[in-house]
Amino acid sequence: MFRTFLVSQRLKNAYRVNGVIFSLKSFPLIKHILPDEAYASKGLKIFGSIISALMEVGSVFLPKALYLYGVYLAVHQMSVNPASASVHILFLLSIIGALVNTKVFSPTKDKFYGIVLMRMNARKFVLSNYLYEMMKTAVGMMLASLVFGRLSGIPDSLSLLLPFYIISVKTIYAAFKLYAFRHQFNLKAAEKITLAVSAVLLAASFLPVYLGYAADLNMYLYLECMFILLSLPAWRYLFCFDQYLDFSRRILTPENMISASTLTAGQVMQESMRKNISGGAEITSGKHGYAYLNDLFVKRHQRILLRSSKMIAAIELVVFICAAVSCFLFPSAKEVINKILLSSMPALLFLMYMTNRGETVTRSLFMNCDCSMLSYRFYRQPKAILSLFKCRLLSLILIDLVQASVMAVGLPILLWVSGGTEQILNYLLLFTTVISLSIFFSVHNLVLYYLLQPYNPELQTKSMTYVVARATTYVVCYTAVGKHVSTLFFGTAVSVFCILYALTACLLAYRYAPKTFKMR
Repeated sequence: MFRTFLVSQRLKNAYRVNGVIFSLKSFPLIKHILPDEAYASKGLKIFGSIISALMEVGSVFLPKALYLYGVYLAVHQMSVNPASASVHILFLLSIIGALVNTKVFSPTKDKFYGIVLMRMNARKFVLSNYLYEMMKTAVGMMLASLVFGRLSGIPDSLSLLLPFYIISVKTIYAAFKLYAFRHQFNLKAAEKITLAVSAVLLAASFLPVYLGYAADLNMYLYLECMFILLSLPAWRYLFCFDQYLDFSRRILTPENMISASTLTAGQVMQESMRKNISGGAEITSGKHGYAYLNDLFVKRHQRILLRSSKMIAAIELVVFICAAVSCFLFPSAKEVINKILLSSMPALLFLMYMTNRGETVTRSLFMNCDCSMLSYRFYRQPKAILSLFKCRLLSLILIDLVQASVMAVGLPILLWVSGGTEQILNYLLLFTTVISLSIFFSVHNLVLYYLLQPYNPELQTKSMTYVVARATTYVVCYTAVGKHVSTLFFGTAVSVFCILYALTACLLAYRYAPKTFKMR
């Protein structure tokens, strides 16, 4: 089994190294330096191996640390005992993680190469890699849970038990799914039930804690010990299961593999969007040139582009009404809301990031327009690209302002209802900050699309620079959650930054988009 595991890791490392080299060749400046025979370069392969090793080490610790840090931030926003709340949330989230992310059933490339193409022993391959993944979980979660436990006041006994509880829950569900496969249960129906149960557990994770309820720590200690004991027969079933080859062939179909699944997902997404396109001769426009093309696109794709924006706006309106009513009914809520609006506005950055529709719009533009039109030379001319960029930017800003306008008007009203402020400028800054952030994300998404154009015809994201830029944006917005800055300072700084960024980004797009906006 150990030899099989070593071969599987060599396979994983080989395609990971090639992926690193491919990513390097995608960066704008580096790709001109690297030779065409980069994949045969020993130096680059050594560099790729180092990066691959760092990625493997990072995968042991970083995801667990970020996961627990997210729970830490969520808990410390609630008025409940942090230790009890944290253990309650982690107990239920671990069950959700087992239901939706069990490594035995992941159709990965190394499994496909090893089991299907190289005909390696399926049982040894699956079990050795599953044991390795569980060891990574134990090591990474052990360190992260100890640090997290000390910060949250959780006893060391529970912190040390958490990794083994997580592994036990995953193993129990893995054994159950193998049992279901052997007895030919309806797996699709089981998946629907799994999703429904996960949704219920997710609500049960946070709602009771938000309402101020969390059970005694000793109860979770007993429950976790019970799951660990129940996992013993599950481990035995995993090692006695004799149909790993049939099971692997079931999950390693072309539809489930990375290359094919991306294509299939793209086709499904395209088909879904086509069904939501409004066609017919009745849809027309009085504009001319590329403004006419953009206007027709927006009108034909109103269901895709505006439906979510209107839904988000409706949800925001309901939330504001409920918050305003709470201010009249509960004096304590009035005080909390006023404090949040005057000192916790950095969280607005993450909220605007999550509700912005820029990425969805740019994906729609590529799938239903640019993917076909970029094959024509006239469409790639600088005049055409810049003319469409200007029209699309205006349309995207207007689409994003649908939900942003509700928030921009609602926040100042909510501030006034919750007790107001002596700084009259705060009312104006709440409005301008939301509008500025909405415009910022609209410009940011469209400029990234034009400068990096990340998609190929199969809708795979091929630009590593684009991935890094998106990830950086997310991290910056996420880390703003929980920070306390005065609305006066935050609103002024954000408004000025957004204006400067929008101007700079548009200038870069006008300068470089004619060269970078092309098919991959």
